Amino acid sequence: MDEKLIFISGSISIKYLPEDVTKELDKIIENKYHVLVGDAKGVDSLVQKYFKEKNYKNVSVVTVCGKPRNLLDKDFKVINVDVPENYGSNKRELFMVKDKWMAEKANYFLVIWDGKSKGSFNNIINGIRQNKDVNVYLLPEKKFVSKENIKEEFIRDIYIKNEGYTVKEIYEILKKEFNIKNKNEIVDKMEELEIIKKEKNKIVPNEKYKNYIKVKNYKGYKTYKYLPNILEILRASFKNKESKTQPNKNKHKNETYDNAPLFKCINNSSK
Repeated sequence: MDEKLIFISGSISIKYLPEDVTKELDKIIENKYHVLVGDAKGVDSLVQKYFKEKNYKNVSVVTVCGKPRNLLDKDFKVINVDVPENYGSNKRELFMVKDKWMAEKANYFLVIWDGKSKGSFNNIINGIRQNKDVNVYLLPEKKFVSKENIKEEFIRDIYIKNEGYTVKEIYEILKKEFNIKNKNEIVDKMEELEIIKKEKNKIVPNEKYKNYIKVKNYKGYKTYKYLPNILEILRASFKNKESKTQPNKNKHKNETYDNAPLFKCINNSSK
């Protein structure tokens, strides 16, 4: 019989494993699954720690760093995944290589998610697209997502609700609905609607809409993501603009002409 492989992943922000999750880990031990887990902080390290405490050794820690960043038990197997030389230096993309490798190898997925981390979101989507058996514990809801809701649309809605859209993502959505040529038109429309404003050549959220805009600090720079409310405001504005520019095809329908000459209908039929 082929070995049952389970890929366990989750958000770096998570600091503890809920009881429902540890019960799942106990089932994994009972069923003697081979565990594939990463080497990050957060869920990766918490899962390693739990299996170490349970003296469960059927665990492989997967890394792209040569030496794992976090290895909680020297008896765990270490798997180094090769990264192509031309892959680039983006750390997020680099760590995605090992996640994709584990996703391809595993039969089952267990994801402990905070509802907003993109790495965990990508793992869930990859599992769904590969028709794997995916189990998701959603920490903000303190429960597992029901099996009938393990669908790409449902998971994406959770992510967008918590994290929002980039300007580029909004552009990609709205260009399919309206005649929008580039993402600068989205920025201009946001400024026109006073969603954002420019201060010293920088774009900043307006106070009125600050609750609908997520501010992220990345490498010393502030980036912004916009919740679904902003998308709907923009959609309504573009729709209103479009309706004003379209000609009224019914303008002359049922129109009366008071000064039009009256013509008498003549019956030319022979008597």
